[in-house]
Amino acid sequence: MTARSTARPAPSSTPPDLVLLTGGPRLVLLLVIAAVTALTTVVPVPAQAMPPRSVEVIDTLDAVDAPALTEELDEVGFRSEVDLRVLVLDVTAQGRSTSDDRALNDAVLLYARDFRPDLLSEDGDHWADGTVILALVPGNRFLGTYAGEDVKLTDGGFEAAQEDMREEAQDGDWEATIFAGAAEYADRLDGPAWQHPLALLVIIAAPAA
Repeated sequence: MTARSTARPAPSSTPPDLVLLTGGPRLVLLLVIAAVTALTTVVPVPAQAMPPRSVEVIDTLDAVDAPALTEELDEVGFRSEVDLRVLVLDVTAQGRSTSDDRALNDAVLLYARDFRPDLLSEDGDHWADGTVILALVPGNRFLGTYAGEDVKLTDGGFEAAQEDMREEAQDGDWEATIFAGAAEYADRLDGPAWQHPLALLVIIAAPAA
């Protein structure tokens, strides 16, 4: 945060034209300009969107058209390098009950530990860096999003990606379900500066001023 001086110059040293900028609409304009300048300094400009570094569809139920889905996901633009993984499974195959709120989370973790340790970090406590996982249980319409520490979203971001998948999931269009989640995740990962909380503060504070 930039330090601000509390010292005030003598009245005679204040240029007359600056007095007009101390209130009203001009003050709002100055505040917005200052905040946007600070925003561009604090928040780096997002990188240009690019296809995922790699895409893999792991379908344990033969429920999706893996080649077609892979081709579609290759067109999603991410602003960070990610390895996109789709995991289609049945939680009961991992010994989880469908009535358990954590059934999908536990099943995805157990599957990774048993069959795909490459999806996990070396210590096994996190997902691998650069990895984004979209999980789907067709029979129960369970949806999940998981990611490595360097490419994860906020809790609200994860929820938004899953919410975008729900409408397609209700229709049983699993390829569209996964694509919708990937597209929303990509939009929210390293999003443009105006999506940053500081930018939202400027948008809200300017009309209030």
